[in-house]
Amino acid sequence: QRVAQIHAAASDPDVNIVLALRGSYGLSRLLPAIDFELLAQSGKLFVGYSDFTLVHQGLLQRGRCSLAGPMLCDDYTREQQSVYTLDQFIHCISSDRHRVEFDTAYSGDLQVSG
Repeated sequence: QRVAQIHAAASDPDVNIVLALRGSYGLSRLLPAIDFELLAQSGKLFVGYSDFTLVHQGLLQRGRCSLAGPMLCDDYTREQQSVYTLDQFIHCISSDRHRVEFDTAYSGDLQVSG
C-alpha cells in the first residue's frame, strides 16, 4: 500500500512535490518494490530526510535531484514549529536560486580529519 501511494503520487499530473510523511526505518523494507525509474522520470520534487535518504540515493543514481527537507509528521505537526526551517523550505522550492546565511559565534579554525 505504501509503495502504491508513492507510485500514485509520482504518476499524478496534479502533484508537483512528494513530501515524505515521516522518517524511521521502514523505507528500507520497501526498496525492492519501488520503481525508481518511475520516480526519476516523473519530474516531481521528492522531499524528506532520515530513511528517505534511500529515495534520494535511488534518484541520484538515475541522474535526478531531490531535496533533503522537512517532513509532514515531524516538521509540520510540532506544537512549536521552526518558522525559520519552514520559511527556508518555502523559499527554496519557490525560487530558482536560494541562499542561506547565518551568524555563528564560532571563531576557531575548522579542523577536518578523516
